[in-house]
Amino acid sequence: MTSFKAKILSLLDNSKLNRLLSQSSNDTEARLIASLISKELTALTSYKNLSTFRDFIWEKLNTGHWKDVPRIWRDLYSATIIVTILVIMNAWTNEKDTDVLQDCIRLCDMGLLMGSTICNDICGTWAAEFHRFISGSGCSKRPKISIPCLLPSEELMRPSIPKIQCLQTLDFETFVEKYKETQTPVIIKGLANNWPARAKWSIPYIRSIAGYRTVPIEIGSRYTDGNWTQRLMTINAFIDQFIDSPSQTTGYLAQHNLMDQVSDLKEDIETPDYCFSGEEDSEDVNFWFGPCGTVSPLHTDPKHNILTQVVGYKYVRLYDPDQTKYLYSYSEEDLMSNTSQIDIENPDFNEFPEFRHALGLQGILEPGDALYIPPKMWHYVKSLSLSFSVSFWF
Repeated sequence: MTSFKAKILSLLDNSKLNRLLSQSSNDTEARLIASLISKELTALTSYKNLSTFRDFIWEKLNTGHWKDVPRIWRDLYSATIIVTILVIMNAWTNEKDTDVLQDCIRLCDMGLLMGSTICNDICGTWAAEFHRFISGSGCSKRPKISIPCLLPSEELMRPSIPKIQCLQTLDFETFVEKYKETQTPVIIKGLANNWPARAKWSIPYIRSIAGYRTVPIEIGSRYTDGNWTQRLMTINAFIDQFIDSPSQTTGYLAQHNLMDQVSDLKEDIETPDYCFSGEEDSEDVNFWFGPCGTVSPLHTDPKHNILTQVVGYKYVRLYDPDQTKYLYSYSEEDLMSNTSQIDIENPDFNEFPEFRHALGLQGILEPGDALYIPPKMWHYVKSLSLSFSVSFWF
């Protein structure tokens, strides 16, 4: 057995997996599948059987609303993936065959995206180890020279729209009293300038640390378009298709918790102190990465948000909640009642005449800047260059 293979196998605590598979459940089908997975854990021979179990559980995960799926099926999905990887590693003998490890990374990511975090996050741990091995073996894909960040265009800035207030510094108490409690947006210049991410994040770096990781990519100019869709693909494939090469469509890695999926990225950022003014114990941290031209349509979110620009530039338009009557949100039936129907860049005043009366604010986020967006405040965001951003909901 190779030293790397032995290391991978040693990382799993089999007792935790066995306990999960033997736990009681009121669901007869879940108990049956758990017992079958347990048998495969003992035998470690049948990839085909495990694929069948995984397909069966997949149907359970995609029946009804995601929030209503019983936790046991998410646990079993991840358990099936763990045992599948054990079967693969049991048969893997050629360390030069890194395609097998890429398949293992994809399986780990599916466990993280669709399953649950079990066995001390073994899927995340394994995926990171597989990725490091491939990147250090000389078999990883050589990064292409990527499109550089360009200085932003000012064409989106409308002289008639006031600018968002910008501050060079903002202490915690002042933030709470003058901005959070009054629901007032503000840009804090250079808040993230000392983050390691400011020096490290680039296309080659993201390829090296996460290129083989599978993530959900938004395909289409904006999620309100009829042809908008999502696709699971590796970050390498996303960069190849939508950033390094001209494309007829736009791809965007948007609002995804990549830091939990690729834990090394957590070391590159720092949670702003302002986030600790909330009532919740933890914040929701999401990663945004895309080429010039990606758009988040005018919409609202339910929580306080610190949107931090790491690389590149973004244009932002804001409207206070009291302007909602002018913004033509979609109906409840469309499941997008938090989103405006208006194309901010090219508004149709014949269809949306009241939009003429909407009073907003605008600004451009530069590398290192952070924008505080209060809950329910309407915001439109467009990247003016290749862009990496991190948002903190609290």
